[in-house]
Amino acid sequence: MSDPSPKEHLGYLASYKGITSKLKKRFLRTNTVVDAVDQYQQLAKWLEKDGVHQYAAFVTLAAARCDEALNNPTGETEKVVRAAHLFMEAEMEAANVDYTGFEENLMEAVDCYELAIDIYCKIRRTAFAATLRSEVANALVVFGKLEEAAEQYSAAALLLDGSPLPAIAATESVCECKIRLLDYAGALDCLGSVLDTIRAMRAAERDGRGAKPVPDGGLAKDDFWVLGTALRHSTYGSIVGRAEITAVLLLLQLPQAVRDAHRFAAVLVRYRGVLDIKPPPYLVEDVVLLMQSVLQAVEDDDLPALQSVQSELWFPLNAYQNELLYSLNELLR
Repeated sequence: MSDPSPKEHLGYLASYKGITSKLKKRFLRTNTVVDAVDQYQQLAKWLEKDGVHQYAAFVTLAAARCDEALNNPTGETEKVVRAAHLFMEAEMEAANVDYTGFEENLMEAVDCYELAIDIYCKIRRTAFAATLRSEVANALVVFGKLEEAAEQYSAAALLLDGSPLPAIAATESVCECKIRLLDYAGALDCLGSVLDTIRAMRAAERDGRGAKPVPDGGLAKDDFWVLGTALRHSTYGSIVGRAEITAVLLLLQLPQAVRDAHRFAAVLVRYRGVLDIKPPPYLVEDVVLLMQSVLQAVEDDDLPALQSVQSELWFPLNAYQNELLYSLNELLR
């Protein structure tokens, strides 16, 4: 993006002042405000076409304020979110030319998102608010703001309290941020939240049907086994399986004493004795056996053994699980 020439700048400014002065002279009459919305939007399109995204964002916010005056929350949020996108575009352009600034466009974009989320919450459209939380979190990840992104994903999960699958997806995104921040204890807490969400969902379904609880069996303290076995033929079973593999890899990043005292320590006990226990029905048997080899290699401090199974696990594991496996490799060097 190139800055506007002085002539262009004066043209933009004159157009903006002309629209604003009409509003002031006519005391915010409804017809005048509606006309101003259209004129601001036209000016914003002109600015966007010329690549002046920051100015376009500010003009779009002016249109949003008109919608606020018209008591039109739907139109207001639509324009505020559009302004957020324009500020993001401006920030991207600044980053692409190695501009050293204060990330003011990024901060403006986040403020716009927060305003839109607040409006949606006030009019009880929490699903829309949660979507925006996730959207701003995704953008923050792109800019390397992982801590802030994790907070946004967490807030999205809270808004999605009555929708288990989207809430779990948001919580898994928090987990991924924690992994990239090397906050392994925090990532394990996220996995605990995933299991708690699934457990709450099962309890609600069971209460609705009047069914009896499923017995925990001999592995009552192994949350993954209990939930995964009960839900093995569902999407939730796959989620539990994914969480279990991630939990094992995370636990192995921690000192021995810490991992053995953790809430998920029972899963390590199971993997140490996996040959004596039937592999869980919610995971591929080969992956379970390879993960047992990983556990043994780490606990024996055997780098060659770990490297021998790393390539076989590359495809079964997701990107963040492979990052954790690579981290274990570095840990043993």
